Amino acid sequence: MDKDIQILKLIQENPGIYVREILKSTGLANGVIQYHLGKLEKNGKIKGDKRTRYKRYYSASVDEEEFPIIANLRKKTKQKVLFAILNSTDPCFDEVLQKIHKSPSTISWNISGLVDDGVLERVTKNGKKIYRVKNKKLLRKTLQKEFSKLFKDSFEHDEDVFLSL
Repeated sequence: MDKDIQILKLIQENPGIYVREILKSTGLANGVIQYHLGKLEKNGKIKGDKRTRYKRYYSASVDEEEFPIIANLRKKTKQKVLFAILNSTDPCFDEVLQKIHKSPSTISWNISGLVDDGVLERVTKNGKKIYRVKNKKLLRKTLQKEFSKLFKDSFEHDEDVFLSL
């Protein structure tokens, strides 16, 4: 199989994938992967997004506004936080903490990341800080397009997520 096609297919099946994951999946050398990623990006077949130290890659069909949602859904704890918030009505920090069973600092760090990326918003309601999805329409659209790619291994949340949207 042509290396361009191999890498493109991997990115299409795994939106938001890192180079290291491509390395593991293909067995190709880093330089070879970098060359083909540059070529695919230049030809408009893929998009790269570098919000942190590492660049994530997406199919050209993925809208840039979906990048933060996909990137965060690829991280298990952030995924759990997001689903806990989706399946609750205006939860506060302690309610999210009870549902996830991780340390308060872990939950706080993950919620802050989701807020910073614009996936969640922190709102004060009746003097209490609560969390909610900032753009449910965009989240719904992203999940409809990418759900089977993002949740290949576990479908434990599929019905709950869609019912909450």
